[in-house]
Amino acid sequence: MSVVKMIASFLFIMVMLNSQAFAGENWKTVEGRGYGIVEVMSLDLDSLNNSLKDNGYGTLSNKLMGVGIGGYSIAKNNILVEGYAVIYSPVSSKAKIGMTEYESTLTGFTGTYNVGYNAYNKNRLRILPLAGITFGTLKLTNKEQNKRDFSDLLSTPKDSVIETEPIIVLNFAVDFNWQFRQEKIDFIRKNIGLGFRLGYRHDIGKKTWQDVSNGPELSFSGPYINMTFGGGYIKYEK
Repeated sequence: MSVVKMIASFLFIMVMLNSQAFAGENWKTVEGRGYGIVEVMSLDLDSLNNSLKDNGYGTLSNKLMGVGIGGYSIAKNNILVEGYAVIYSPVSSKAKIGMTEYESTLTGFTGTYNVGYNAYNKNRLRILPLAGITFGTLKLTNKEQNKRDFSDLLSTPKDSVIETEPIIVLNFAVDFNWQFRQEKIDFIRKNIGLGFRLGYRHDIGKKTWQDVSNGPELSFSGPYINMTFGGGYIKYEK
């Protein structure tokens, strides 16, 4: 699906949901929220895994799981601004090259900035279409597993660590957030919420490795899901 079609689809979803939201409501809200995140992301690692396999290394899973923190605010016009960051747990594999065993490990980090719309908000269920930009980087480590003498390590280093240049991708998602009321004082309601998000990231720009030429292509393009849990406040105004 092209980027233009994805953007058009999100605009259509926001318009359709908004036509049913806040029916008969005269209230406006201002909201702030912070949360923790658990995320599972799929990557396009076919080219990287082919290079690892061709050179005798083990291949890597294209699924990364990570944890992070973030927050968002919603203004009176129901526009949301959000930022969050996720650090992903390493995925690894081992293989023998000759008599030596090597472990290949891939780790990553992403930071995401989104804008969205408070399209549906009834019975404590909120639906938030989101679009934004994700910045990320991946680091590949190939490490010898056999115990080595320290002087040998300095004279003939055999391990390698390479990192990508910053990767920029477009981010599209729909967030489903269930809010639990905890305390209400006048027109301010403090609460906690549990969220579930379905998203897709689409690459833009060139993907390269730092200090390495002719490196395999790789991509953050692919679907992801995450769950959020956090708390904040909602202020109601006429």
